[in-house]
Amino acid sequence: LLVTAALFLLLLPLSWFFTRRIGGITGDIIGGVSETTELLFLFINYLVFTFFI
Repeated sequence: LLVTAALFLLLLPLSWFFTRRIGGITGDIIGGVSETTELLFLFINYLVFTFFI
């Protein structure tokens, strides 16, 4: 749950940045953010399970 909340907080500034930079969010941006979020989620979970459990 904490990982999901952290990733959500990462997405808010990204959406603001892309809205200001290119005038909106396109399908390519949504796909890129989705892939980045999946990678970060897997990496953070790997770190948690490796070092804390």
